[in-house]
Amino acid sequence: IAEKDQCIVIVEVKTRTLDLKSALLAINNNKKTFLFRAANAYLKSLQRNYAVRVDVICVVGDNPNNFIIEHIEDAVRPRVRGPRSFRRIK
Repeated sequence: IAEKDQCIVIVEVKTRTLDLKSALLAINNNKKTFLFRAANAYLKSLQRNYAVRVDVICVVGDNPNNFIIEHIEDAVRPRVRGPRSFRRIK
């Protein structure tokens, strides 16, 4: 967790030996839900209003002397649900 310019930044770090895509695919819906619940709990503890951003840092490679670090800002966004459809009661 970091703070920058009145924004709380939750950072998820993923390491993979093969490629960047597999690291990003590891952030499934369960992980996203966990990250946003953690962010909400942290914000409640601060008792302040901040913007929230979730970044992902991917470390890819199998050699400590030769690996790639990719920082993707605002990589994970909450799922927005539309209005629920109503069923007509007979």
